[in-house]
Amino acid sequence: QLSNDHNIIMTMKPPPTNTNMVQLCASCDRCRSRKTKCDGSRPCLNCKNRYMRVHKMTADELSKNMDSIDISEFDCIYSPAKRRGPVPGKSSASGLHRLSSNNQQQSQQSQQQQAAKQLSQLQLQGGGGQ
Repeated sequence: QLSNDHNIIMTMKPPPTNTNMVQLCASCDRCRSRKTKCDGSRPCLNCKNRYMRVHKMTADELSKNMDSIDISEFDCIYSPAKRRGPVPGKSSASGLHRLSSNNQQQSQQSQQQQAAKQLSQLQLQGGGGQ
């Protein structure tokens, strides 16, 4: 039975990923603008501390009232991450084709130069004997 379980696990496919989901930045906008370390929680520790300073609260008061406070009051906003890497749908095959055609042109040019050198050497050798 162990081998059957192993085969079932090996043939299971991962759940489909939602391509429309927007990936958020790892740090909130305030931490990114101030270039401070963001812990990634919602709201983050820096935004909680700011909220406590503005509303003159202690950490104990904040933890007691955390359920009643709307998260939007913390102004801890995570923006969508910037897209990095190639644009989806654009294949890099066209770039590879350009590279291979450039390499072919360079190869042809070097072959022509070698042939011209050999021809000039033959002409010099033949012309010197007459």
